[in-house]
Amino acid sequence: MRFYFHIRSEQKTIPDREGTDLADIADARREGLECVRELESEFPRSSAAVALKSVDVADETGAVLFSLPVDA
Repeated sequence: MRFYFHIRSEQKTIPDREGTDLADIADARREGLECVRELESEFPRSSAAVALKSVDVADETGAVLFSLPVDA
């Protein structure tokens, strides 16, 4: 299955146009959590320039399966 990890901020959504092939939704959740951790370390809470909200995980049809909040 192919999953897409869209990054959402207060201003816009940056779409994942390539996606990632993963075995199932559990793997997609783990991959999404890793993406959130990377964003949180790259854009620390003190960075006022970026107002990240979440990583939205979508399936091959474009339907958002779940959102993972970013505490940046």
